[in-house]
Amino acid sequence: MSDQNSQAERNLRQLGKRVRSGWAKLHPVMPKELAVVREAVRQQWVMEKGKNEQAAGGAVERKAAIERTRQEPGPQQKESQRRTPAPAPPPAPKSKDRDWGHGH
Repeated sequence: MSDQNSQAERNLRQLGKRVRSGWAKLHPVMPKELAVVREAVRQQWVMEKGKNEQAAGGAVERKAAIERTRQEPGPQQKESQRRTPAPAPPPAPKSKDRDWGHGH
């Protein structure tokens, strides 16, 4: 019985892996989305670091950290932001089942 459970668990893990892989192919993460998330994380990090430093009295260091985060992105980041996203996939075909939703 435990062999069946372990085989079922392996099958579920493999299925999950395939589903995540398929989702990543159909819905790739765009560089613009990554930039938004990076900026939000950076701002949160600066705020938390600022709170810790203010408690220790390091306001000058906080200002320097904020300035570092506002620096112009490098040439590689600019290049990735200029790329156009891939076209959206075609819509899924509609169901041919005309009795869908009707209980019989």
